[in-house]
Amino acid sequence: MPFGLTNAPTTFQRFMNMVFQAFFGKSIRVFIDDFCIYSSKSLHLHKVEEGLKKLYDMGGQLNPDKCHIGEDEVIMLGHKVSSKGIELDPAKAKALIELPSPNNLKEVISFI
Repeated sequence: MPFGLTNAPTTFQRFMNMVFQAFFGKSIRVFIDDFCIYSSKSLHLHKVEEGLKKLYDMGGQLNPDKCHIGEDEVIMLGHKVSSKGIELDPAKAKALIELPSPNNLKEVISFI
């Protein structure tokens, strides 16, 4: 889908919601072209297989280089997601911590 169109992200999100409708609230979270299948270790392969089958049946494709399967934690949408919960990506936190402090009003306005 050409992403130059203003409603392309909304249309694609609607498609992804339709593809994974049966999984919402059970084992998947979707944000446009990013999705995360979550489950216990014993069910994970089954859940991944179900999700991928549904995606392929609807004509979807994946980039294997961007897939993370069976990991205990992943960085998704700028957050670290794990069984402990959702945290800020440590790399983003480090970048914020290392920003120089503003010294005058102009730098404060620029920072904001």
